[in-house]
Amino acid sequence: MRTFSLGGMFEQDDGENWLEIQRVLRDTWRVSVRSTSRWGSATRLMTAADSPARPITCTARWRRAAFTIDGRDASARIDHGGDCASAEKEAAPGLSATPLVDATVQRAIEQFLYYEARLLDDRRIDEWYELLADDLHYFMPTRYNRLKREADREFSGPHEAALFDEDKRSIAQRIRRLHTGMAWAEDPPSRTRHLITNVMIRPAPNAGEYEVDSYYLVYRSRLEREVEMFVGTRHDLLRQVENRGEMANRATHDNPRSGDGARAQP
Repeated sequence: MRTFSLGGMFEQDDGENWLEIQRVLRDTWRVSVRSTSRWGSATRLMTAADSPARPITCTARWRRAAFTIDGRDASARIDHGGDCASAEKEAAPGLSATPLVDATVQRAIEQFLYYEARLLDDRRIDEWYELLADDLHYFMPTRYNRLKREADREFSGPHEAALFDEDKRSIAQRIRRLHTGMAWAEDPPSRTRHLITNVMIRPAPNAGEYEVDSYYLVYRSRLEREVEMFVGTRHDLLRQVENRGEMANRATHDNPRSGDGARAQP
């Protein structure tokens, strides 16, 4: 089967998409398509996060494609990058090879994360719950497979479907359910090991708070043959309260994994 883009060039993705559609529909559909396209660009002003007074100018390019499919308008704007992508990286908080906190704070926060992991692995879930701040937001977005031009839509937004979107009260309800003895998916319970690494810390705007990025690997086994591994990145907001630390916010980005029935882990 031959497929061609608007520019007259063969595109493999178009062929794969069409074959998949036909496989689902189990039929052949033919449509009359007319199309025109025009190119445009625009310059916009951005502000660097590390220096609000320093503006960044970039140029975005797009193509306006006007489609008519069987007499119906199906126009669309197709973005073609420009230099805004690199400018957005510059505007976002950058990575630094230089520690932004002293060694004592780094060590204390790492120990907090290791302690949290140990509580979860030892099934001391009530003690883990005490580490959570009253204003906690625990969020894990849904992750989708996207093309490069749709990279900004790889993760679901704050008001879209998420794997976790919890506060301290809803997590308490989950824990109470585990204690009822009626949570059959966890009886017998899972055996887990949480491995935490690549801990990077930045002081947060509020005194006593720290933004903490880390990688995690969770190994989970249950019964005789049920084995899963979870890998991803966590973005935490940790807060120092009196002589202890607590977690005020966590956003987890899980890497895609194979296998059916895979479940997210804290």
